[in-house]
Amino acid sequence: MARGRPRKIKPEEALETSMRMFWDKGYDGTSMNDIATATGVAKPGLYANFGDKDALFEKALTRYFDELGAPALNILANSSAPSREVLRDYLNMIVDAALDPSCPGGCFIVNSMVECNAHPKAMQDQLLRIDQRRQQAFATRMERAVQNGELPKNTDCRAMAVFFASMILSVALQARAGTKKETLLQIVETSLLVLGSEPVISRTHKIDVLVTG
Repeated sequence: MARGRPRKIKPEEALETSMRMFWDKGYDGTSMNDIATATGVAKPGLYANFGDKDALFEKALTRYFDELGAPALNILANSSAPSREVLRDYLNMIVDAALDPSCPGGCFIVNSMVECNAHPKAMQDQLLRIDQRRQQAFATRMERAVQNGELPKNTDCRAMAVFFASMILSVALQARAGTKKETLLQIVETSLLVLGSEPVISRTHKIDVLVTG
């Protein structure tokens, strides 16, 4: 009896499936056997296309960041909207993503950073680079806020960037712990107090949007 043809590997599909599995179960909770079963690609094919489990995990993290993280950070850093609104939108997006039932388990990057100490050094370095890019996006936003007169000229933009980058981790972890959305949104609003008092015109504009929308 003739054997069936081996399944033709579609690397993009296999990587997407692998990313979802790592996102859902974490590095430790996902085996190459699991990935082979989910993708329909035998382990030799996975190794040939992606390398070992560590290499595949790193590629999955890169795919996640490129598709979901980097575009949002670009808006955060470069949007011409008022900085307070940009920061609020970004942090609220983190809240929504953390609570989204269609997401396997919150933020893949945050989850991986929590497990970071158990990861090989190459993965720790990759996560550190991603975190540095996130901090740089916040720093760029703060620098724009200073240039636009939204923050005092003596603002420590780097310290503010570290603070807001840390807020992402806090919100994501609290969401995983079962904190309600209303509480998370309150935490976001409290964090924005470091920017100073919110301009009256901004609040009026938002009320108008709510009334007319």
